[in-house]
Amino acid sequence: MYRIVLSIAIAACMLPAGCGGSQKKTQTGAGAELTAMQELQAVSTDLQTGVDNLMAPINETQRIIDHITAMPGRLGIDAKSLMGMCKSSFQSGQLDFDANISAAAEVQAEVMGVLARLTHIVAELKATPQKVTALGQQAVEATAKVPVLATKIATTANVTLSNPFAAAEAKAQAQADMNAVNQVKGEVMAKISEIQTKVTGIPAMATEALAKLGAAFAAG
Repeated sequence: MYRIVLSIAIAACMLPAGCGGSQKKTQTGAGAELTAMQELQAVSTDLQTGVDNLMAPINETQRIIDHITAMPGRLGIDAKSLMGMCKSSFQSGQLDFDANISAAAEVQAEVMGVLARLTHIVAELKATPQKVTALGQQAVEATAKVPVLATKIATTANVTLSNPFAAAEAKAQAQADMNAVNQVKGEVMAKISEIQTKVTGIPAMATEALAKLGAAFAAG
C-alpha cells in the first residue's frame, strides 16, 4: 500500500525571559517598554502562560479522540483505515497518511489535518518532562528576581518623590508604586509557589494522556 509519510518537526517553545527594567522603562523589542512594576507583574503572567502551554496538549487529548471517533460516520470513510493511520502516526510520531483512502479531496485534507494535529499533541506530551524542568528553573530564577525588582521600584520611587523638580504626574506614579510594591511582591511570590506545586503533577498527567491516546487507537 502506497503511503505518504511526512515528518512533522515540532519546536519546543520556551517562554521569553523577562527583560530587566526600572521606572525609567526597559526596551523589550518592537517598540514595547516595561517599567519595573510592569515587569514584576509580568512574572506571574509568564509563569501562568507556561503552565497553560503544558496543559494544552493534555486538555486536547480527549477532544481529538472524540473528533477522530466521529469522523467515519460524519465523513463516510472507513473507520478501520482511519484508526490504522492514527495508530501508525501515534506510534511513529510522523504523519502517516494512506493515499489510497477512498474519499473526496476535501475529506482527505481533513484526515491529513487531524493526523498532523495528533502528531503535534503526541510530540508535546512526550516533551512535557523537559518543559516542566525548564519552567521549574524559570520559577527558581523568578524567586531571586522578584525582590530585586521590588527594591528597584521602591528606590526609584523614593528618588522621584524626593526630587523637588519632578513633575506632579511622575510623583503620583511614584507614590502609587510605593503603595503597591509590597502587595504586588507578595502576590507574585505566592504565584511562584503555586506554580512550583502545580507543575509537579503535570508529567504524570501527560503520561496518562499518552496512554489514553494509545488505547484509543490500539485496534487500528
